[in-house]
Amino acid sequence: KNEAVQHIKDFVTTAKTYGFQVMCLCTNSAKAFSTDKSFVQLLETSGIQQELSTPHSQFQNCFVECHIQTIQNMISSMLHTSGLLKRY
Repeated sequence: KNEAVQHIKDFVTTAKTYGFQVMCLCTNSAKAFSTDKSFVQLLETSGIQQELSTPHSQFQNCFVECHIQTIQNMISSMLHTSGLLKRY
């Protein structure tokens, strides 16, 4: 989780260098995102609104879940077509 916070900080900084403004950030309710003072301060000084998801509710992240399912289906299809054993 510590790396995730740093990566988000890097993303916000990179977005600014390309002329984009991050307006809202949707994160899970992990302590790393809700209690890390430097992270919360970064959001406040950057004018970024943080939305926390409800714990144990993957359905709130439908966009990502759908893409993950699509990728898994593609991988499964490719493995079946290739003739490899199921353990791969």
